[in-house]
Amino acid sequence: MNHRLLSLLGAGWLAAIAAAQPSDAIRRLTLNPMVVTTIPVALDRLTTIRFPSPLSDLQAALVAAEPLPDALFLVTFQAGNAFFSVRALAPGTNTSLNVVWKNQTYVLELVESRTPWLSVIFDAPAEPATNPAPKTVSVRRLLGMLDTARSYAVLRQYYPSSVADVQVVRPNSLRDYGGYTIRVEEVFRFDAQDALVFRIGVSNKTQSIIRYLPESLMVRAGQQVYYQSMTEAPGVLPAAAEVPIYFAISGSADGSLNSISPRNDFMVLLCRLESPTQPDLPLIWAPASQTDSIPPGLALPRPPPPSVATPLENTNADWYNRLIKASDARWPPSPASPAPAPTGSLPVQSQPAAPPVAHPAGPSS
Repeated sequence: MNHRLLSLLGAGWLAAIAAAQPSDAIRRLTLNPMVVTTIPVALDRLTTIRFPSPLSDLQAALVAAEPLPDALFLVTFQAGNAFFSVRALAPGTNTSLNVVWKNQTYVLELVESRTPWLSVIFDAPAEPATNPAPKTVSVRRLLGMLDTARSYAVLRQYYPSSVADVQVVRPNSLRDYGGYTIRVEEVFRFDAQDALVFRIGVSNKTQSIIRYLPESLMVRAGQQVYYQSMTEAPGVLPAAAEVPIYFAISGSADGSLNSISPRNDFMVLLCRLESPTQPDLPLIWAPASQTDSIPPGLALPRPPPPSVATPLENTNADWYNRLIKASDARWPPSPASPAPAPTGSLPVQSQPAAPPVAHPAGPSS
C-alpha cells in the first residue's frame, strides 16, 4: 500500500514539474537584423540568450546590471562572452535590447511573461548563395588531359588511380557532312577541370585533299555551343582517308562553367576551308541528325581567313553566330524527349536544352 502511494506521489510530482516546464521554453532561432525578436522572460527565473560568437556590445533602456529603482529588467553580461542572461524586475513590463554582433544590430523585445523562454539559441544567418567561380585551365593542364585521353586504356589498366576522376563515354555516333564524316568515338570528362576531351575520327570521302581550321572545332549539345580550348589536328584531310583528332573544351564561351555531361548527343562542327582551285565551293554545315541529307550548293557564310582570329575573338565569334543561325534556319532543332541521365552523372541536354547543372560524376570504363 505504501509502495503504491509513493509511486502515485512520484508520478504526480513529475507531472507537476512537466507542467511547470513547457516544452517550448527552449528556442532555436536564426538571426535576422531586419526582424524584431520578442522574447518572454520571467520575474523569478533567468533567460539565457546565446549568439554564435562573442558579442561586441549591448545597448538598452531601463535595463541594468543591478536592481536599480528605475530598472525594469536585470541583465548579466561579461565582455567577450557570446551569451548573456536577463530577468524581469516588475510584472507587465517590456523594453528593447539592442545586441551588436559582427557589425550588425539585432533588436530583441523583452516582455515579462508567466511562460518565459528559459534559453534562446541564435544561429548565424545563412550565407548568400554564390555561383561557383569559373575554373581556369592552364595550357599545360590541357596538354596533360589530351595525353591522358590518348593513353587512357593503358593508364586504366596499369595506373587506375591516375584516371579515377575521369568519366568516359564511347558514343560512336556518325554524322555525314557531304564530303566528309565525323565520328565521335570517345568523350572524356575531367570533373576537377570542368573540361571534356573528345576523340573523333574525320573521314574524307572525296579523292581530293580537304583543308580545315583546327581552331574552328566546336561542339553542339542541344542549343548550347562550346568552342575548343586546345586541338591536336593537322588541318588537312588526305584523300579517301580517316584522321583521328583530339580536342578539349573547358568552360563556356562566356567564361562560366559548362558542367556538361559526356553522355550528350554531341554534334562536332568544323570550318572547312575553300579549295584554291574551287574558290566558290560552299561551306558544308552539319545536319541536325544522322538521317538528314545535305543539299548541294548550300550557301552559308564563309569563314574568316585562318590567319585572322581564333573562334573566341570578335571576328570569328560574329561569323560563328551567323553560321549557327543559318544552320537553325535550314535544320531547326526537332523536339525530342530528354534522355534520362544515369545515376551520379551530369544531366544530358536535349533539344531544346536547359542549362546543365553540375554534380559529381563517377568514372566509367
